[in-house]
Amino acid sequence: MVVVSLAAEWLNSLPVQFVGPILYPIERILNSALFPEAQTPLRPNGSALLVLLPTLALFAAIYFSARGMFRAAMRVLRPFVGRR
Repeated sequence: MVVVSLAAEWLNSLPVQFVGPILYPIERILNSALFPEAQTPLRPNGSALLVLLPTLALFAAIYFSARGMFRAAMRVLRPFVGRR
């Protein structure tokens, strides 16, 4: 945790902000789709990465759980569905 916070602080101190402007449109689209009344700030580099990491973890968890449920359902339904 200390390393991540130091890396975020270092990224925030850089004169060129490149991560925040890249992630801003993605965050704005997701916020407008899920939380229409939310205000989306333009974040500095380190803060944008700290927002990105849990977001990626959430999407990965959703993807892998949905894939696992689909595979389990296919194993259950395979004897009842004819193969092509």
